[in-house]
Amino acid sequence: MLPEPAGPYCWKQTHNNKPSNGEPLGVLWSAPFRTNISGKLKTAANRLQVKVVNLWCNRIIGDASLPESKRLTRTNITKLTKDTPLEPSGLFGPVRLLVPAP
Repeated sequence: MLPEPAGPYCWKQTHNNKPSNGEPLGVLWSAPFRTNISGKLKTAANRLQVKVVNLWCNRIIGDASLPESKRLTRTNITKLTKDTPLEPSGLFGPVRLLVPAP
């Protein structure tokens, strides 16, 4: 569990790209998977969207089972084959809005 953020900010915690009210807030691809969204929130209703993506190695593994003409990736990595187990990927927990106590 990550410590709660300190300061007068609102943080969104997730592992993925997240538009807020139609405005992209960036891509979070490494821990602590947080971004400050304080300046992006409205005082009324807000809409937050999370886009989940797969790991690149899983794309390569999936492509290895396709005919070469149908593959989306080109690589010289040979240790990833169609028989390589897929890595866990996706959203592994809830998206949370973290607001410090007043």
